[in-house]
Amino acid sequence: MNGIRGLVFHSRFEYIKKQFDSEQLKQLSQLLSPQAHQFIFDQVFPVNQYPFELLKELDSYIVQLAPESEEEVFNRIGSDFADMIMDRYFVNYVEAKEPQRFLAQFQVLYPQLWNLGTLSYHPLSETSAELSFVIEDEIHPPFQRFLERFLTRAVELCGAREIQLQLQSKSNSTGRFTYRIQWKSSS
Repeated sequence: MNGIRGLVFHSRFEYIKKQFDSEQLKQLSQLLSPQAHQFIFDQVFPVNQYPFELLKELDSYIVQLAPESEEEVFNRIGSDFADMIMDRYFVNYVEAKEPQRFLAQFQVLYPQLWNLGTLSYHPLSETSAELSFVIEDEIHPPFQRFLERFLTRAVELCGAREIQLQLQSKSNSTGRFTYRIQWKSSS
């Protein structure tokens, strides 16, 4: 079983804090397994590694309790997470309007920020790249939507426009999936 950094959990905590009322928090508390409950309601450190299964469980209950559709919820979580991460770790690429340099640096920092499997980055042109993830665990649809929205919002913050993110290949047996991302430059 793979682990994932606590920083990714914080994206869910921010959504819950902003979107859930006290009744939804109570319901969430009752739905979670004892292990997930203890983990989620204790302090989660951004740099620590936590079981990916706990993120899957939390995501399933967020979908169940949220007033929005799964797509809307995880688009919002991915977009908000990109805003936070880009401002904190990649502000130089945002200010310089350099999506390609952001993607190259994201590959370098991926183990410290997410650490779910591995990420390979391959530039294809000035305005396109391939991102290949190898993850041992099965990726659940909410996480995939979150990841896709994070990537598109992040390159948008770096000045990219008319962004297209396409899943090129996915192999459930090896846990490998590859995206092609392309955009138009803002200049």
